[in-house]
Amino acid sequence: MAPPFGTAIGALAAGVLVQYLPFPTHLVYAIFGVIFILQAIGLAYMTDSIAPRDKVLASLKPQLSLPRATREPLLLALPVLVAVWALAGFYGSLGPMLVRGMLGSNSPLLGGLSLFVLAACGGLAVLVLQHREPKEMMMFGVASLFAGVAIAVASVPYSTIVLFFLGTAIAGVGFGASFQGAVRTVVPLAAPHERAGVLSIIFIICYIAMGVPAVVAGWMIAQHGNMVATAEIFGAVIMALAGAALLGSVLRAATKRERRVAAS
Repeated sequence: MAPPFGTAIGALAAGVLVQYLPFPTHLVYAIFGVIFILQAIGLAYMTDSIAPRDKVLASLKPQLSLPRATREPLLLALPVLVAVWALAGFYGSLGPMLVRGMLGSNSPLLGGLSLFVLAACGGLAVLVLQHREPKEMMMFGVASLFAGVAIAVASVPYSTIVLFFLGTAIAGVGFGASFQGAVRTVVPLAAPHERAGVLSIIFIICYIAMGVPAVVAGWMIAQHGNMVATAEIFGAVIMALAGAALLGSVLRAATKRERRVAAS
């Protein structure tokens, strides 16, 4: 739950900093500095889950791991991971402009509201659905993601703010459920000492998927100035990825059923 809830808090906190507090672009770093100091103190009291084997400098070397058992599940989860974090990049980059345009307001706090709704609903989805089977959770999340993005994108040309936030909330549920389901279908297949490396690869994929599309969207608006068309293209790509992930999961489940029938 930490990544989506952290994103939600950050979206609102950024709006408050910009709208109400002095020197926001400097103050934010001072706040993070205090947080990092507190985290460093907390880390001093944290115990490792596995016994250390290497020296300190060697342990700081990044280690990526993709055991054979995790390769096929990660490949199947790839469209899901890309879709959900591209969606987060979409709301982080274009969300504030879309909301301010539909409301006719320049409020930075309102600008962060769309990302807050998306991420907070994602965190709540993880909390509520945490006991579901990973594949079931992922498929439910992908379907919610597809439906929510479709509703949100359809509302943009007509500036229907209520429909936009409804779609955002549904997409947020899909964001949390899809991400959690995807991670839980991959990571448990790795041995305990391999899981950090597998998670590292997953988050590399996620952050690239979040960053690159956001830059592309910014470039498209800078070139053509058509925010609505950019949002529609962005939404279509995310829906295509979600559809591909859903289709892949259905086909894989059908193949497994056929194999079980043939074996019996």
